[in-house]
Amino acid sequence: MRTDSWSSLGVDEWRDSWYYCFTLRLRTCDGVIMPRRAASLFREVAMRQRVVMTCVSCALAVAFAALLLGCSSSPATPDGDWDTGDLADLTDELPAVCEGVDCGPGECRVADEEAYCSCPEGFHQVGKVHCVVDAEDGDKDPELDEYESPETGGEEIDIDPDNAMDPDTEMEEMTDANETDREIIDAGLTWVSIPGGTFRMGCVPQDGNCYADEVPRHAVVVSPFEMTQTKVTQDQYHLVTGQRPSYFRDCGGDCPVEFVDWDESKSFCEAVGGRLPSEAEWEYAARAGTVTIFICGNYESCVDSIAWIENNSDQTTHPVGLKTPNPFGLYDMLGNLLEWVEDCSHDNYNGAPSVGSAWEEEQCCVRVLRGASWDSYGAMRASGRSGYLYSYGLIQVGFRCARD
Repeated sequence: MRTDSWSSLGVDEWRDSWYYCFTLRLRTCDGVIMPRRAASLFREVAMRQRVVMTCVSCALAVAFAALLLGCSSSPATPDGDWDTGDLADLTDELPAVCEGVDCGPGECRVADEEAYCSCPEGFHQVGKVHCVVDAEDGDKDPELDEYESPETGGEEIDIDPDNAMDPDTEMEEMTDANETDREIIDAGLTWVSIPGGTFRMGCVPQDGNCYADEVPRHAVVVSPFEMTQTKVTQDQYHLVTGQRPSYFRDCGGDCPVEFVDWDESKSFCEAVGGRLPSEAEWEYAARAGTVTIFICGNYESCVDSIAWIENNSDQTTHPVGLKTPNPFGLYDMLGNLLEWVEDCSHDNYNGAPSVGSAWEEEQCCVRVLRGASWDSYGAMRASGRSGYLYSYGLIQVGFRCARD
């Protein structure tokens, strides 16, 4: 990620922040736990140096950060939730940050002015402020603490033995019905049909500012698909998840949702019957047939008409769909927020798929971000790529969905 934002905290201040070392811990990748301040410092340096991290390098970074800061990392709990230790005892009164946080059966706790949910037995944590019933517990109502039939709301029903359905068949049909229900959630999204075709992905010849991860330029065949016309908005995200994670809440419900990590973005898209786009699909849709440095032309002056960036955003997000769309009718493909895509991050395009599928790896800590955000300066090129730890949300990052 090439942005002009850089931490104002010096190394000494990071070192002296012992409170964060021992209290605030966030998941990085595959069960590795990193102190929040150490993680922040590491990921800032990683972004500046364009470091593509594997899970092995994540673990090495944890050990280095722990040594530097004089504190140790701790393992993930057996059920995969965050290890928060005695964090619940840090405060007796909950400040306003817990207002509007619905932990369901859990309790809202606070550390470093951030809310998280402490989930009871039988529930697991998803994100920072979600408590979700364990899958093996079935459809359990956390308020009533009893199981209910989706059709009867818990009422007893008489079963005629002669007409009773085979239990295995009934379970299969119920599973199919539940999957169908998940696919047809209506979040008010507008889907745009993207025609299939072949394009050359990567840095164009006339661009003198290419980075190593944007080459070699290569041909990719993309099948027809659909993509949401805009980034997912705060209202749309709330409609599906019941959550409003955005930092820029005052921007309004039509502003793009941010501060969501890769998993949360992917889960939303799947809930509405879609998926995250592949990186190839994203660039193909963004370029919309153009072969210029920027999707609007070869000169940076054209970007102002299509994107909210550092010099016109007033350092905040803006409602979607206000700038000029690209030739495919997609808004904000550059600017307002960077966007998560499905792919793992790679150093370059050597070995990249020649079709529009996502480029995956067995272990993938860093996922690709494409586009630009409200604080981007000089990073709006159509071929520009970024990588970021999949388990972190940023106020510069949102997403849009795709579907076949």
